Amino acid sequence: MKVFARRFTLAAMKLSMIALALVVMLGVAGRETPHGTIVASNMRDNTATVIDAASGRVLATLPTGEAPHEVDDARR
Repeated sequence: MKVFARRFTLAAMKLSMIALALVVMLGVAGRETPHGTIVASNMRDNTATVIDAASGRVLATLPTGEAPHEVDDARR
């Protein structure tokens, strides 16, 4: 009986690991690549930085008024 229980436990563990691997792979594959730009306000520097969302690269840093702290989405 111990041999059967051990084999059953090992089979269940293998099946669990395969299921976990599939869930992880499907979760990663289902994510979209970010697109567009991100605008971050820099209060101390009185600037706003424009960042490419896909690469994380800084596209520009622009002067603003004093202590910028809010950014709005213009797509509305």
